Amino acid sequence: MSTPALSFRVHRDGDRVRLVVAGQINRATRDSLATTAADALAGRTRVLEIDVSAITIGDSSAISTFIGLRRAASAEAKHVVLVNLPRQVERVLELARLLDDLTSPCPDRASAPPSDTANS
Repeated sequence: MSTPALSFRVHRDGDRVRLVVAGQINRATRDSLATTAADALAGRTRVLEIDVSAITIGDSSAISTFIGLRRAASAEAKHVVLVNLPRQVERVLELARLLDDLTSPCPDRASAPPSDTANS
């Protein structure tokens, strides 16, 4: 039996990256998602939007992967947000009480002064 695959498309726009994921996220595919997302977050990326419009959740691995990505990004002052949730994914996150945590938009940095020019 072959391992189900995920497919990825990466779109970069300055310090924002949209990662479009398609397929089933489960124990067999979560490492592929985590690695691809970590690569997308590398460098000057500040915001990673994970488009989950074409995924299905096969088990709790999807949720734990999304939480891990969000925590890792936060530790580097970066932001991960899920976008374009299918109703089934939204419902799973609601039941787990994680919908707001994983879908809240990136705080607007435009209102904050750039850190390297503040107090200049």
